[in-house]
Amino acid sequence: MSGQEITLNARQAAILDVLRSTRGFLSTTEIREQVNSMAGVVLVAEQVYRALLTLERRGLVERVRVEGSVKAHWGRAGRHADLGLRESTSKPRETA
Repeated sequence: MSGQEITLNARQAAILDVLRSTRGFLSTTEIREQVNSMAGVVLVAEQVYRALLTLERRGLVERVRVEGSVKAHWGRAGRHADLGLRESTSKPRETA
């Protein structure tokens, strides 16, 4: 980043904690279930999705396409290359 401090709200921080604690990628539903379990709160899918979109815009998480699934999956930014996933839906695909 450019040296600017990023301020997160409690929901965003809880979501990042969940994503940091997993090796793979999680669907929005899986993230919601884990946040609700860990934080003892009751978030609905829309709240989690909005927080994920904000984190994606800030470059902290990325949405990835998981082969064989129609659900959105999420991980910490930059992890798809480490795990051999072919494409991130948040970035345009290069064509020859």
